[in-house]
Amino acid sequence: MGGGSYMCLQPITGLFQEAASTAMTTLSGAAQISGMVFLLLSWVAGMPSVGRRGAYLAHAAAVGPAGI
Repeated sequence: MGGGSYMCLQPITGLFQEAASTAMTTLSGAAQISGMVFLLLSWVAGMPSVGRRGAYLAHAAAVGPAGI
């Protein structure tokens, strides 16, 4: 899924002729930072008191209202 998002970066940055490099850097950085969410979830899921289910339920509770 991550590879597909990177394939879309060049056509999207083509929309911003005057600031293509800034758009490319911003979108690339956002994609890399978003990967940190699952690294954090993996770390939290390893905690005995939380577990995998608790980590992903917390993620769903945080992201769910944003989609509404």
